[in-house]
Amino acid sequence: MRAVGFILAALLLASASARIISADKAPYVRSLTKRSNFDEEIVNLGFESAIHKRVAKHIRPDYTNAWQRRKRAAADDGSITNFGSKDPQPQRGDKGASFLHGSNVAIDKQNIDYLSPPPTDAGVVPNLKWSFSLSKTKLLKGGWVREQVVTDLPVSKDIAAAEQRLAPYAYRELHWHRVSEWAFVINGTVRITGNDEDGGNYVADVQAG
Repeated sequence: MRAVGFILAALLLASASARIISADKAPYVRSLTKRSNFDEEIVNLGFESAIHKRVAKHIRPDYTNAWQRRKRAAADDGSITNFGSKDPQPQRGDKGASFLHGSNVAIDKQNIDYLSPPPTDAGVVPNLKWSFSLSKTKLLKGGWVREQVVTDLPVSKDIAAAEQRLAPYAYRELHWHRVSEWAFVINGTVRITGNDEDGGNYVADVQAG
């Protein structure tokens, strides 16, 4: 009984196996090669083995898959979307849709990757930018100052920033920082003094640039 079952199983496997024949002997391949260049591309892309140069007889041409390959757009390389002279829109390729209302175009142009993010953006990178125009300005008799602190930009835990304007001969009160401080002079000239915990001091006159 076991021998009979083994023979039947072997016959079933033999009948179910695909017959592999060369491409020039497959009847449907010969008929396809007589058609358009598009059909020839289907045969070459989908059914000819690059190693054995053979075609599986039981596989039928997949026109849909080849058509989709022809229609497929170029891969998105993640570059910044170029809107040219038009206002930027929340669109990228065939995704998104245009604004139905107004938007702050100036800010949109400065943050294209926020408005039209690349496919590599999984949305887990926190906001790393803060505009001083959004900071509260302190008006003083000798000028003004506006700051960016951790409550404004939570991701910036080890560094803060300040923009200030000093009137001639005005000075900012002595203060200290837990972390180092950078300074950039945008316009005018200024004298900087500094003291450290070891009694050292520093004095310098700097100007824009």
